[in-house]
Amino acid sequence: MSETKKMTKQEILEIFKGEYKSVRRKYERKVEKYATEMNEDYEYFFRWHSDEMYKAQVNLMAVRELRPMTSLDDLD
Repeated sequence: MSETKKMTKQEILEIFKGEYKSVRRKYERKVEKYATEMNEDYEYFFRWHSDEMYKAQVNLMAVRELRPMTSLDDLD
């Protein structure tokens, strides 16, 4: 018989922090990649990738706004 272990608030918070860092890093890498491409050939980049860069920037901004919640010591 398997027993389901209930996770504590601290464990849930740690999982959230890990997931948050992963998502944030994903968008940071994407923005860095586009910035490098943009610096190499701006005209080409602007025609073919500017919309993707804009979306990545907006997503990164939204994820960064969640940052204060990931460093809370108060679990509530």
